Amino acid sequence: MINGKQKKWINVFFISIASYAVVVTSYLFRSYRHSGEFIISSWAVVFFLLLTIPIFTLYRRIHRHHTNELNKINRELKAEISEHKLSKEALQKSEENYRHLFERSLNGIYRTTLGGRILIANTALCRMMGYKSLERLSELNISQGGYKNPEDRKRFIRIMKNHGEVIGFESEWLTKDGKSIFVRENARSVFDEKGKFLYFEGKIEDITKRKAAEMALRETQERYRYFVENAGDFIYETNVRGYFVYINPTAAHTFGYSQNEFVGKFYLDLIRKDYRPRVKRMYKKQFIERVPKSYLEIPLIAKKGEEIWLGQSVQLVMEKKKIVGFQAIGRNITQQKQAEEALRKSERNLSITLNSIGDAVIVTNNEGRVIRMNPVSESMTGWTIQQALNKPINEVCVIIDSIGGRPMPNPVDQALKTGRVTGLQTRAKLISKSGRHFHITDSAAPIRKENREVIGVVMVFRDVTESQKLEQAKSNFINAISHELRTPLTPILGYASMMLDNELSREQQEIFLKEIIHAIDREQRLVDELLTVARLKSDLEKYQFREVNAYRLFFGMETNNAMLVRQLITDRYIGVNFDYHYNVSTELKSVIIKVDPERIQQVVENLLTNAVKYSPKSRISIQVTAKIDDLDRLQRSEKKNDSKQPEERDNQWVAVTVCDRGRGIPLEEQEKIFNPFYQVRKSMDDISDGIGHGLAISKRYIDAHHGVIEVESEPDKGSCFLVALPIERRVRKKESIKSVLLIENDQMTGALISFLLEQKKYQVTVAKDGRTGLRFLQMLSPNLVILDLQLFDLEPMIRLISEEDATIPVILCSALPEERLKEFAQENHNVKGYVTKPFNIETLIGEIER
Repeated sequence: MINGKQKKWINVFFISIASYAVVVTSYLFRSYRHSGEFIISSWAVVFFLLLTIPIFTLYRRIHRHHTNELNKINRELKAEISEHKLSKEALQKSEENYRHLFERSLNGIYRTTLGGRILIANTALCRMMGYKSLERLSELNISQGGYKNPEDRKRFIRIMKNHGEVIGFESEWLTKDGKSIFVRENARSVFDEKGKFLYFEGKIEDITKRKAAEMALRETQERYRYFVENAGDFIYETNVRGYFVYINPTAAHTFGYSQNEFVGKFYLDLIRKDYRPRVKRMYKKQFIERVPKSYLEIPLIAKKGEEIWLGQSVQLVMEKKKIVGFQAIGRNITQQKQAEEALRKSERNLSITLNSIGDAVIVTNNEGRVIRMNPVSESMTGWTIQQALNKPINEVCVIIDSIGGRPMPNPVDQALKTGRVTGLQTRAKLISKSGRHFHITDSAAPIRKENREVIGVVMVFRDVTESQKLEQAKSNFINAISHELRTPLTPILGYASMMLDNELSREQQEIFLKEIIHAIDREQRLVDELLTVARLKSDLEKYQFREVNAYRLFFGMETNNAMLVRQLITDRYIGVNFDYHYNVSTELKSVIIKVDPERIQQVVENLLTNAVKYSPKSRISIQVTAKIDDLDRLQRSEKKNDSKQPEERDNQWVAVTVCDRGRGIPLEEQEKIFNPFYQVRKSMDDISDGIGHGLAISKRYIDAHHGVIEVESEPDKGSCFLVALPIERRVRKKESIKSVLLIENDQMTGALISFLLEQKKYQVTVAKDGRTGLRFLQMLSPNLVILDLQLFDLEPMIRLISEEDATIPVILCSALPEERLKEFAQENHNVKGYVTKPFNIETLIGEIER
C-alpha cells in the first residue's frame, strides 16, 4: 500500500516532468516561429507526444492503483465498524448472561479487597452467609469474621500471592447466626493494566452436606475397619485371579501366617488337595455365570499342617459392571465339623447297631411317642417308622396276656413313671398291625441326660415264639433221650444182678447175656445217632446274591480298603512308610457278576489284613488288582444250585489279586492255611495273632460263589492270593439315563439323593408324595423312576407302573426288608432293581446303569 508521503513525491515528479515538457515544447515552437521552417515544428510535435503519452499513461496506472487501495481501505474500515457493532452487541449480551448467572447461580460469587472487605456478592452468597442483602453482607469483613479459623484466611492470602489463584480451597466459615458451614473456593487475583492489584474475585460452593457425608463415611470406614480388623470371623479379599490382596488378623493368626505373608498367595494353595478341583469348579462357575454370592465349606491346611474347616460366603467385587475380585467372610467350623463327623459316626454306628441287632428296638420321647424303630420292630409290629412316628407307643405296640388275652401295661409307660428298667412277664404277647401274634420278652430302660432327667425310653423286645417252641421241643427231646438212655440200662442192670445173685444154668445165662448184649447194642446205636446229630452242620449262612457291575463293586471298595490298610498299619507300627496300590481295570465295566457284595468285601478285607499282619515293617508293600483273566487251570466249585451248564458259562473270570512282600508261606503249609484255626508260624515260640479262621471263612464264601481262591507264595519274598469269580454275563453300553424322577417323602433323604445324582450329571426332579410323583411322571416323562415303597398314597402310582404297557423303568429305594423289595420287584415287570436304606451311592448308580 502507498502511504501519503509517497503519494506527495509521485505528484511532484509528474508535475516536474509536465513542466519540463511544456518548456521544451514552447522552445521548439519559438524556434519554428523565428526560422519559419516547417520541419522543425513537426519534430516538436513528435517530441511532445512521445514525451507526454508515457507520462500520462504512467500517471493513470498509478492513480488507478491508488484508487483501488482507497476502496480496499474503505471496505476494511466498514468491516471493522460492523464487527465492532457485533462485538458490542455480544458484549452486551454476555454482560446480561453474566448478570443472569451472577444473580441466579447456586454458588456464591464475590469480589473482596486484600483486607477482606466485600465489594460485590450475589444473592446466593448472601443467603449462604445468612444475610438478606449485599448492604448487610458488605458490613462483614471476612478477614475478621468470615473464617472460623483465621489461619485459613492467612493461608488463602499466601497462596494468592504465590500463585495468583486458588482452586478447590476448602475452609470453614461462620454465618450471621454463628453457624459453621464448609465451603469450597475457587478464586483469582485481578490487576489493572499497570499491574496494580485491584481485588480478589471468586466462587464459593457450600459443601457442608458433602463434608458431613464424608465425615460419616470416614466414621463408617473406621468402624468397618475396626470391625474387620477385630472380627472373630475370617475376612479376606482376592484379585480376579485368586491371589490374596487382604486378610484380616484373625484369619492370618489362625492359619499361622502374618498378614504380609498372606498377600500374594494363591487361594487354591491353602485348600486340601482333594478338594481343590471341586472348589476351583465352583468359583469358576460363579465367575462365569456372575453369581453374586455363594457359600461353601472347605478344608484348609494351616502353616504348621493342621486342617482347618472354613465355612465361607464369597461375593463378587464389581467395578463398572466388571469383576475385579472376590471378597469373603468365613468362620472356623472345625469343631462343628468334628462334632458333625462324630455325630454322623455315632448315628451311623447307632443305625448300624439298631439295624443289625436281631432284637426289635423302639425308642420313644418322654411322652411315650415313637421317634425311632429298627427293621425288626417294623417287621414285628407291622408299622414303618414313617407310619409310627410320633404315635403313642400303646398304639404301635399292643401287648396282651397270652393266657387271659387281657391288655398288659406297656413297659415304656412304667419306665417313664418309675424311672427304672422295667420288663414284661414271660407270657406277654404282641399283636401286630396285621393281626399276627408274637410271644415276646422285653425290657424298657429310661434314657437320661447328664442331669439325670429322663428324656425318653428305649424298648427292646424279641420274638420268642420259636424259642418257646424250641424250648418245648428241647424239653421233649431231653425227656425222650432220658427215657431212651435209661430204658436199655434197666435190662442190663436187671439181668446182671440176677446173674450175680442166683445160680443159673448155662442156658439161662446165655439168655440173660443175649438180652444184655441186645440192650448194649441199642444203647450204642443211640449214642452213635447222637454223635451223628452232633457232627451234622446245619448250613445256617444266608447269602444275598444279586447281579452287580464288577467295576463298580471293586472300584467302590477302594476308599474303604485304603482306610483299612492305613488303620491296620497305624495300629501295628508307628511311623512306618508303606506302598499300597489299588487298580481296577476299566474292562470290568461291561461285566456283571452274581455275588453277595458284603461277603466279597469281607474276603478282600481278610486278605488285606493278612497281608499287613504277615509283612515285616521294613517292607510293607501291597498291591490289589481286579481285572478279567483267562484262568483255564482253575476248576469251578460245582454246587447243586449252579443253574448254568459248563458250556453256557463265560470262559473268563473276574480275577482279584492281593499281593504282598511279606514273610511268605512254605509250600508244605499252603494247602493247610484254608483249614479252620490254622496259622502259619515262624517258630514254635511265635505268638498267635487271631484265631486263624479268616482264610477258612474266605474259602467258604468263595465256594458259595462257585469261585476259586488260591495262593502263590515263596518264603521271605511274599505271597499273592488270587480270588476268581465267574462272570454271570456281559452287557452292552446302553443309552444313558438323563432324567430321573425321585419320589421320596423324607426331605433330607430326597435332597441327599438328588445332590448325589446331580453330581453324577443326572437331571433330578423330586416329588415328596405319590400324588405329586404321579403328576410329574405324566408331565415330564422321565427316563427312570426311583420310588420309596413306604409312602402312604402310592396306590395310583403302583397301578400305573404295574400296567403291562408301562415302559419307564423303576428302581425301588426303601428301608423295607430286602425280601419285601425282591418280592415286589418280581411281581412288577417294570421294576429293574432295588436298594435298601442305608445304601452307598455307587450301589444306586450301579442299579441305574445296570
